[in-house]
Amino acid sequence: MFEIGTLTFARPLEGAAMAAESEGLGFDFQVFGVNDCQTTDVFTELRMAVESTTAIRLGCCVVNFLTRHPCVVASAIGAIQLASGGRAICGVGKGDSAVGRIGLRPQRHAAFARDLQMLQAYLKGETTVANGSDSSLGWLSKTAYTKVPVEVAGTGPKTLALAGAHADRISLAVGADPGRIDQALGIVRDAAAAAGRAPSEITIGAHIPVRIHESRETAIEMLRPDVVGWAHMASFDAAQIETHEPILKKVTSAVHEVYSYDHHGYEESKTSPARHLADDAFVDYYGVAGPPAYVIERLCGLIDKGLSFFTVVGEGEQKLRVAKELLPALREHAKA
Repeated sequence: MFEIGTLTFARPLEGAAMAAESEGLGFDFQVFGVNDCQTTDVFTELRMAVESTTAIRLGCCVVNFLTRHPCVVASAIGAIQLASGGRAICGVGKGDSAVGRIGLRPQRHAAFARDLQMLQAYLKGETTVANGSDSSLGWLSKTAYTKVPVEVAGTGPKTLALAGAHADRISLAVGADPGRIDQALGIVRDAAAAAGRAPSEITIGAHIPVRIHESRETAIEMLRPDVVGWAHMASFDAAQIETHEPILKKVTSAVHEVYSYDHHGYEESKTSPARHLADDAFVDYYGVAGPPAYVIERLCGLIDKGLSFFTVVGEGEQKLRVAKELLPALREHAKA
C-alpha cells in the first residue's frame, strides 16, 4: 500500500494533539523532527502520541548518533514500538540542525555506518559490540516485541548505498527532480543487490517539498525557503558538490556559508536569509509547487518510478490541503 506521511517539529508537549490530527486527516504516518535545542524530546512527544492515536504510524525523523548512542535510540524507539502495538518507525541520519545547534558537524560516514549496524543489532535483539564490550537490550527479549523498521534519510551516494545494504526503509532526500530520483534509486538498488538483499526487503520513499496554491507563482514563493533548507543538506561534502548538475550546484555551493539554523523549521524558514538563493527554476526543480492538479501530476510520475511512500512537510492549511486534495488521488493512482 502506498503511504503518505507528514513531518514537522512537534510543538512542545503537543505531539499527541498533532499526531491525532494527522490520524484524523488520513495520513499513514506522523514523524517528528529531532532538535533538542528547538523543541522537546522527540521520544517524549512520540510516547504521548501513542496514547492519542490508534492506527497511524509514529516515528522520529531523524535521530543522529552524535547526541544519542545507538543503544539509547534502540531502547527509546523499542518502548514506543511496544506501547503502540507495533506502529513505530526509527528514522536515523548523520545529523543536521540537531548537531549544528550544538556546534557539531554531521557524523562521519564510517562512524555512521558502524552505528547504523549497531542499532539494527540492538533492535533485532542481537548482541553487538560497543566500545569493546558485548552489549544488548536485555529487557527486549522479555516482551512481545516485533522489530522496529529503521529508516535512513539519504542525500549523498555513500549514505544511499549504505542504506541499500542495511536499512529497512529509505527516504530519498534528493528533491523532486525525476532524474535525481532515478539516480538515487539506482544507487540504492545496486547496493542492495550487492549485499544480497531482495527488493522486497527494502521500502523506498522520498521526502518531497510541496506547496499547494491555485497560483503557480504564489506556490513557488511559498516553497522557496523550504527547498533551500533541503538543498542545504546536500552541501556538506565539497567533493560531492562538484558532481552536482549546474542548477543544483549553484545553490549547494553557496548555501552552506549563509545558512542559519535560527531559520530551520516550517515557520522559521519563511524569514531565512538564504531563501534568495533559490530562483523560480530551482524551486520547481527541487520541489513541487502549484495547483492541486499540477502537484498530483508531478507526484504520480514519481510514484511510477517505484516509490512506496512520500513524506511531506506541512502545517496548518497546507497540511489540510495535502490530506484532502492529494491523498485520495495519489492513493488511487498507486492502486492502478
